[in-house]
Amino acid sequence: MSKIELNRRDLVAAKEELGRKKAKNELKNKLDEEEIQQKEKLRELRKSWKIIMNVGENRSWCDTGDRVMYSTKHKPRQCVEYIRSFSVYQQRKFVGNLMKNTATGKIGVKIPTIGLGFMGMSEFYGQSDEKENITVLNKSIELGSYFWDTADMYGRGANEILLSKVLKERRNEVFLCTKFGVVRNQIGELQLVDVKGDREYVRQACEKSLKRLGVDYIDLYYQHRVDPNTPIEETITVLAELVKEGKVKYIGISECSVNTLRRACKVEYSPWALDIEKNGIMEACRELGVTIVVYSPLGRGFLTGKFKSVDDFEKDDFRRTFPRFMGDNFQKNLEIVKKFQEFANKKGVAASQLCLAWEENIVVIPGTKKVKYLEENDDAAKVQLSSEELSEIRQIINSIDIIGHRYQDDAKTFLDK
Repeated sequence: MSKIELNRRDLVAAKEELGRKKAKNELKNKLDEEEIQQKEKLRELRKSWKIIMNVGENRSWCDTGDRVMYSTKHKPRQCVEYIRSFSVYQQRKFVGNLMKNTATGKIGVKIPTIGLGFMGMSEFYGQSDEKENITVLNKSIELGSYFWDTADMYGRGANEILLSKVLKERRNEVFLCTKFGVVRNQIGELQLVDVKGDREYVRQACEKSLKRLGVDYIDLYYQHRVDPNTPIEETITVLAELVKEGKVKYIGISECSVNTLRRACKVEYSPWALDIEKNGIMEACRELGVTIVVYSPLGRGFLTGKFKSVDDFEKDDFRRTFPRFMGDNFQKNLEIVKKFQEFANKKGVAASQLCLAWEENIVVIPGTKKVKYLEENDDAAKVQLSSEELSEIRQIINSIDIIGHRYQDDAKTFLDK
């Protein structure tokens, strides 16, 4: 073989090797570019995503499908998921994002700041009309207040059945929440007799709620009250199993103590019920990135100014039994209503809207049986308050002493301290 042929062969081989290196470098550059893009996306996500708790050393992770649980070496932690931190958008209509883990990564689920509570539609707050209730349900979806909050104890399941009449056609348009754990007596009274959170009870309660609601899954499943006789780890474990089975997407705890708080917390909060500011719940939730869902943001209707005396309540309205509405307490507590009404008039909004807009980064679920109040509540998302106005509102709240506990003596025993 001549020297010229050898040189030609070497040249071809060199070109082939150069081509391979070039292709390899191009592939590497492409992968590097994709990795940079992925890291940039992750960096942006981390600005708005927040782990529910810093677990420190000795942590172990357990993927439960839509949830991530962790435990220490010593005992399971009472914590079950990631949750997306609140971001204050220019329009307050949507401020919260719940989180879930999937095979393709973490996805935010947008939820409205103003939802709808349904307790009064089935009992407690006097009579209601089913046809009008269904009209309110449909209207709430149209307005974007699709965060629906019910419980298995409301009407002893009747409330869930009521919702099913709309859900059968509009399930995919609703973020559906229901609760378990409060046991009532069987003789038609409002009395609460027990709180349960054991494995068997939770599973049975979930199956019954799914059947009454006519759905395959519940978006957010709350423990209505914490069972003092069942370790929270047991309750959380069975809830995590329900998540893994696809029957529940998210879980929460209602009226819990700071020590019990390891998940999204649903509590009472309004200008006349500031307990979560004083007992550390609000501070802990914000520190941990936990969504706060607030019930009775209108003080069970009192702060709207609609009621001037206890006689304005229907005879079977259970608010008649609450200390804040009894005797002289009612008239004394009207002082905060008067002050809020004066401020609202000056602002050009309804007192109810002021109560729903005064605190940001929470999800409120005011209840109503009337479309006009539903629309009024929904418009609260448009109310913008300056720092000076918020300061003035806080001064009003701090200047008035609310008389009476927010619950009756026998009901206090079901609050986790």
